[in-house]
Amino acid sequence: ELLVIDRRNKLCECLNDGFSSLFNKLSNSNDNIRIEYNSCVAIDDKLKQNLEDMYERSRNKDIFYKLTNNGIHRDDFVFYFNEHKIETIASQGQKRLTIIVFKLKLIDYIYKITKKKPVLLLDDILSELDNEKQYLLLKNIPRDIQTIITTTNISKTLNTLKFKVINIEKGTVKGRVNNE
Repeated sequence: ELLVIDRRNKLCECLNDGFSSLFNKLSNSNDNIRIEYNSCVAIDDKLKQNLEDMYERSRNKDIFYKLTNNGIHRDDFVFYFNEHKIETIASQGQKRLTIIVFKLKLIDYIYKITKKKPVLLLDDILSELDNEKQYLLLKNIPRDIQTIITTTNISKTLNTLKFKVINIEKGTVKGRVNNE
């Protein structure tokens, strides 16, 4: 558990490095976005004792309900948008763009650790972004990353930039447009 908390905390620190600047590049804005690791206990020099105390306090409740009510499995990452929790202030497009930036930063992190580039899957991301943000996003997706984007509507932006587009209807490939 101590290792998991430590690694999650370090991941959060790594992802925060450049998070706002990438978000602002893709959104053409000047916002402050950050991720905070929300741990079940205080992360300090008494971390091990904090965990033991927490489990001891919830033992009877856990036995009664036959599940672990508290622990690192309940920890989470919280996104902040200009120092407010993102769900309370950001638009759907801003939230969507934050998740995209999160994925792009994760790709950098995974590559840094494994020296392998993962596949980026973006499922129906264009629907909540205006044309300008679609263009900025698609223009800035690293070309050395295999990226699969699903959408129900072919964006003009996909046609403007050089993307391979495959049209699938009812499970059958209906046409290919190779703009590369």
